Amino acid sequence: MRISAFTINSFSGIPLCTILFENIFSNYNNGIISIYHCQVGGYVKYQNSVKQIPLLKFQNNLKFSQQNKLLKVKKYLKLACKIFAYIIQNRNPVLYTIDANTCALIIFLRKIVFFRDVKLIYHQFEMDIPEHKSSLDKLSFRYLSNKGGMINLFIVPEINRLNYFTERVNIPKDNCLLFPNTTYLHKCKKNETGIITFGHIGALGDTHFFKEFLNIFSKLQFPSELLLIGRVSENIKEMIRPYKNIILIDQVEHAELGKYYHKINYGLILYKPIDLNNEFCAPNKLYEFWSYGIPVISHNLEGLKSLFEKNILGSLCDMYSEFDLGYTINRLIKENTTQRKNEIQKYFDEKLSISKYFDELDDKLKFINE
Repeated sequence: MRISAFTINSFSGIPLCTILFENIFSNYNNGIISIYHCQVGGYVKYQNSVKQIPLLKFQNNLKFSQQNKLLKVKKYLKLACKIFAYIIQNRNPVLYTIDANTCALIIFLRKIVFFRDVKLIYHQFEMDIPEHKSSLDKLSFRYLSNKGGMINLFIVPEINRLNYFTERVNIPKDNCLLFPNTTYLHKCKKNETGIITFGHIGALGDTHFFKEFLNIFSKLQFPSELLLIGRVSENIKEMIRPYKNIILIDQVEHAELGKYYHKINYGLILYKPIDLNNEFCAPNKLYEFWSYGIPVISHNLEGLKSLFEKNILGSLCDMYSEFDLGYTINRLIKENTTQRKNEIQKYFDEKLSISKYFDELDDKLKFINE
């Protein structure tokens, strides 16, 4: 069995993909996995076990988001040619993808090259909600709905997402795997500055509870600061302009985030439940906060309720309520101890560390190769 990864988008901004490429999939390919995608700078530097074959190259995520229609057509044609050539040139190939469009394209090409035993792994990070998609996305989803049985392994990070997809796509339950967007346990350092530091990692805009958090943050009666790491909207830049204790840090490579996690006392997940993708969110930054022993504050989203099993992990609250959000923040600060950090890391290591899930994934890969 030989595994390669294909997407019309980019693998660069997904930490879990990097871990799987370097620690699992490459083991099936004599230590090297080829990934075909749009190469986006500023996210990750792969080890030698990952060989990138770029469809297109972009300086950063902003440039990637601004691609025109001609570029999109070009990359689809290039991707189709790469997939077709890979299927023809390899015996019993396994193709891994993270998007529905590429998934549908692989199934279509696999039907053309009917004499090849092609296996397909679809790892879904963003939910496929047809009513929120473009015409091409809707067409791909309809195609998947009828051909879902041709997906040999469907990997998803959250149980509600799994149920949503399998109710709409004809895919056997045995072909599914629940695999959280988790990471490894990290060695943490003490933050002894005397300042309470809140941290938000990732893009931030109008679909987040930032204004509500800022209203509470501005009234805190103790030394505090806020780290915002990643791209933020112009509206938020205007909101934070008067605050000297809010530090805005542009997009950094994932490997460099550790030095910021060490400074953070409380992690923030600020998604608003504007759609099912947010309501059933399963963000990697949640697990990364916990891997560093950082308690997390979030709105009581449906996808997070089953994860906050222990009070030490932080708190879910009603972020539409100023009273509930303010009460939650002040209560957690009063409970802040070094012991809590150690307990979070102990729980993470025992229950959530990514190494706990490797064996099950490995078993699934061996099963689809039988």
